Amino acid sequence: MIGLLTILRSQAPGDIHVAEFMDTMTAEEIIFELEADFSDIEIPLDIIYDVSLYRVEYHTVDPHNEPTIASGVIALPLDQSGPLPFFSFQHGTILRRTSVASVNGFDVISMWLGGRGYITVLPDFLGLGVSEMLHPYMVSIPSAT
Repeated sequence: MIGLLTILRSQAPGDIHVAEFMDTMTAEEIIFELEADFSDIEIPLDIIYDVSLYRVEYHTVDPHNEPTIASGVIALPLDQSGPLPFFSFQHGTILRRTSVASVNGFDVISMWLGGRGYITVLPDFLGLGVSEMLHPYMVSIPSAT
C-alpha cells in the first residue's frame, strides 16, 4: 500500500493520479455481448477470462509542455496465473469528449482483448474524457510524443 501511495503523490508524466474500479464482466457476459454485436460475421472469440475495467487518470503534458491530467481505461483479465501479454489500443477519431471508454465503460476492444487474456490499455487522448482542453487534433508535435 505504501508503494501505491507514493505513486499517487508523484506528478511526473505517466504517473497515476487516480485509479478507480468501473465494472467486471464474466467471460459468459462478454461472449453474449460480442455475439450480439457481431451476429452477422464470424470471428473467433476465444473468450476465457472474466475482466475488470478500471478508469485511470494520469499526469502528462499538453502541447505547450504544461502539466495536465489525461484519462483512459485498463482492462485486466482475472484468474490468470503467470505473466500476461499487454495490448495498447489507440482509437481513431472521436468527435465527442464523452464517447470514450473511461466515460462509457466496456467497449468491444476491452471486452475482446481482456477476455482473451491481454492487459489492455485504452487512452482517451488529450481533449477527451476528463481532459478539459480542446483536442489537439492533427497537431504534429504532441501527436508524435
